[in-house]
Amino acid sequence: MPTISEWLYYINFCSKRKNRQRQEYVEFVRTFTNDFFQHKDERRLENILNGDLRCGHEPRVEEIMKRADKYIHNSFEGEAVLSVGKALEYIEKGCHGIVNAMPFTCMPGTVVNAVLKRLREDNQNIPYLNMVYEGAEDTNSMTRMEAFVHQAREFKERQFSRA
Repeated sequence: MPTISEWLYYINFCSKRKNRQRQEYVEFVRTFTNDFFQHKDERRLENILNGDLRCGHEPRVEEIMKRADKYIHNSFEGEAVLSVGKALEYIEKGCHGIVNAMPFTCMPGTVVNAVLKRLREDNQNIPYLNMVYEGAEDTNSMTRMEAFVHQAREFKERQFSRA
């Protein structure tokens, strides 16, 4: 799932693109300025924490979207493109499994589920779990999670044995 700041930057990105296409330059400059100061404030807060965050700096939205471009074009607006790009970023950073957690009938989650099947195949069959939440207690969720963790551990061991 994208972070809140990532979602805000993504909204800025889409707004700038639409304003440029519609030749609404005043709105473009307004959004550009907001985006600039939001990033500036983020950097200032990161400097205060000085590397104390476990995950470190988040990549720019444009980088995340570029990663996803092979699987889902950035003109397909919504969080699906961010989720796919983020999954690829996590794989690049060495994660050993991907979980797609989504509410029941969530269209972006359904799109991500379809795309992640191919992404999985392109990345040495990294373990992948699609978890759908519909408000009712799911009796096999725990079993599915346990199986996923087992697969992720095996994937990790295979990665280390190749290296």
